[in-house]
Amino acid sequence: MVPNPLFRLALRAVAPRFARMHELDERWTRTLKDMARDADLPMLRWGARAAAGWAFTEQDARHIESAGIPICQIHAEHDPIIPYNAEHADVTIPGKAHLMTWTHAEQVNAFILRALSGVDA
Repeated sequence: MVPNPLFRLALRAVAPRFARMHELDERWTRTLKDMARDADLPMLRWGARAAAGWAFTEQDARHIESAGIPICQIHAEHDPIIPYNAEHADVTIPGKAHLMTWTHAEQVNAFILRALSGVDA
């Protein structure tokens, strides 16, 4: 396991590169750098392991939908982290919008509102 000081140093070094890769403006770049500086490292490690081991299949999707639970997907067209699959996306955000909740908040919020409008509470 990478020691915490080295892990934090790596996060802080990667943050500006990640910001450039995702074409973040100055405000979001600063936020990303602050997050790298202040990250809860045990939580980040847990989340990274959980994401790396996530295996959601078509069978899982059918099971969820058979229970009457809709699956709605918004995706970036050129997300360098999560590969784009047009077949599954209900809405496609143009560009490298991996951080679309920051860079395309209005579109994401509108998508969520539309998705929730069809759900009985």
